[in-house]
Amino acid sequence: MVSPEFKYYNVSRKQYVSPLFDLIPNEKIPLILLVAFLAPVFFLPCAATESTTPIWANETRLGKYQDAWNILNQTDVYYLVKSTFNTADYLWGQNFTCVNVRHTYLDQKTVVSNFSFQNASSNGKRFSLDLRTMPLSTYNYTQQNAIQYELHNCSLLNDTVIYSDGETCNLLSIPYETCGMGCELWVNEKYLKNGTTPACC
Repeated sequence: MVSPEFKYYNVSRKQYVSPLFDLIPNEKIPLILLVAFLAPVFFLPCAATESTTPIWANETRLGKYQDAWNILNQTDVYYLVKSTFNTADYLWGQNFTCVNVRHTYLDQKTVVSNFSFQNASSNGKRFSLDLRTMPLSTYNYTQQNAIQYELHNCSLLNDTVIYSDGETCNLLSIPYETCGMGCELWVNEKYLKNGTTPACC
């Protein structure tokens, strides 16, 4: 059996490495390449998550539970009972708590979301925040399955409806939090007793 013949060529570094590396000592190049490789892992950890379609984004199977108007037409007070994050500087501040919302009908396309909340800077007082709100479509849905809030600085936040029964509870996806996995569970005030969440939620 004949062994394969390997030929080695003596190629200088300058023939295949960018001229930028001529300015860097040889012993530093591996470290720089390692940093360049690992930087996206630490600074862009959410990139892959945000681009994928979640399993619940299926209009054919679940669309009837994901109509944004099921939430926006509700006039009862809803409390935020669970959240995957507790700081939202753009909305309720640091370590927010006791968040509730009531929607007020404005016109056929828009409502006002009246939020009330406390946070680390409130010293026991409650803050209120009124945001212009409208439904829109996400994940290529034909129906409006998301809620868009217009902040006072004119930036927009889009929350997608995962589930709403139109009466008891609303489960929302918050794609700009927790690497695209942000979630909020809101429960109708009249179903909250002794700080417990209804079993159906």
